[in-house]
Amino acid sequence: LMLFYISSLNLMSDWTCYSVAPIAVLTQEAFGKIDPELLVVIFLGANAIATAMEPIILSRLGLRRTIVLGSIILMVGSILKSGLPFISPPLRKNVDEWKVYWGFFFVGLSQPLYQCTPALLSGSWFPEKERTMATGAALNSNQLGIGCAFVFGSLMVETSEDIPTYFSTLSLISIFIFIGCLLQFDDAPPTPPSETARIERGTISISLPESLSVRNITSSMRDIWRMLPSNSRKMKRQTTQSGSNTGPPKIYHGGTLQSQ
Repeated sequence: LMLFYISSLNLMSDWTCYSVAPIAVLTQEAFGKIDPELLVVIFLGANAIATAMEPIILSRLGLRRTIVLGSIILMVGSILKSGLPFISPPLRKNVDEWKVYWGFFFVGLSQPLYQCTPALLSGSWFPEKERTMATGAALNSNQLGIGCAFVFGSLMVETSEDIPTYFSTLSLISIFIFIGCLLQFDDAPPTPPSETARIERGTISISLPESLSVRNITSSMRDIWRMLPSNSRKMKRQTTQSGSNTGPPKIYHGGTLQSQ
């Protein structure tokens, strides 16, 4: 289920990015001064900004909150360029085109928050043998989204009047994905699928071997200190001095010092 949500988010983001590619002429007829190429540039520019911020956000929020945040931004961007699905009036030509640009900006801003995390999801939710498959499925959903943009864009949009309905459909899907992520997405399963997954979740205690105990380390460091050249010469000097002060006792015979 977690893989489904993260794959759906990736699919919707690239579907939105290329949603106007097959209907560029009709988009200009519907909204007026709209540059389809500029929409893609804005999307990718926002994507680059969020990609640089994603590691910091992930370290602060964790996997679940990062995914939920990405789904919120995706939903906001989709609604911004369409209005509330099938409720709000369509955008006005030559007046509301700025909403389309901002909508693409927000969707592009959301993408790295779930596009850069499939490996972390696979490590937490899947055993080692299934992680490559899970990561590949989540990443390849981007390509599936591009395909959906060309297929459904050509099928659903025949005239410029069909574009508001098309955009509202994308917004409705993004709302459902956000609700699902908010209610069901989690950082990791209650029972980790493998030992490595438990380590990533920080639930396994790793005990040090006896050779690495504090007492043995301290003793070893003391022996190494004694073996250093400067300390060895000092110890030899002390031994020589102590040896020179020892010997057989000496007695006096007639005022003359003699050894016994």
